[in-house]
Amino acid sequence: MVECCGELLPADADLLQRVMTDRRIPLAEQKSLWRSFYLQLPDPVWARTCLERVREITTLLALDQSLFPASVDSASSVQPSVPPLPDSAERHFVWLGDRFSIGVEPLRDGISRLAAAGLIASERDQQQALRRCLGLALNDQERSSDPPWVLWLGPSDMLNHLVDTLWQLGLIYCAGGNRMKWQTLCGAFLHADKSRFTAAIKSNRCTNPEKIKVLDRAILDAMRFLTNPKNTRS
Repeated sequence: MVECCGELLPADADLLQRVMTDRRIPLAEQKSLWRSFYLQLPDPVWARTCLERVREITTLLALDQSLFPASVDSASSVQPSVPPLPDSAERHFVWLGDRFSIGVEPLRDGISRLAAAGLIASERDQQQALRRCLGLALNDQERSSDPPWVLWLGPSDMLNHLVDTLWQLGLIYCAGGNRMKWQTLCGAFLHADKSRFTAAIKSNRCTNPEKIKVLDRAILDAMRFLTNPKNTRS
């Protein structure tokens, strides 16, 4: 089983493709989702199947750009099947990394690796949106406005693990404290198809070692190192 757009579905490539097509998910987002599918199920045969789909979509996107240089993914112009949401997220966390002298560069590096792992979009605005949703604003304009929504392209349990670990490390906080942690997540992140996360995310714990390893390598190991007093420079 793998998670696709908030649902647990059989690891069947044709079924997953039908779901993404029915939900009008743009090809660029489908490309990231196929990568997340094989990360969820670390089987070599399944990985080959998923990466073949990634290769096929990459070829199609390149062909589209060569034929229509100014075009966008045609699926993105289709009206979404979910009620429209405002551009700005409803909530965001507060960044506490300053207590550990963790500024923007270490966080940017971790976010960039999350994008490389296919968990968020690689576009600059989405990487900035995640930084801001975690509470690290860089100027008065960012501090006085709500950040955009973050589209989470990976499995829900990996988002649970990311937010919960950053919380346990003392790097993020939110208005209302621990009782509002999951509501804040739901007000900051959306599924790849722009549908909302629900309170069920609270119970969706990540127990898959391979998924945890992906998050550790991308951002969490670095954050653990930087928050460890033994590694603080005198």
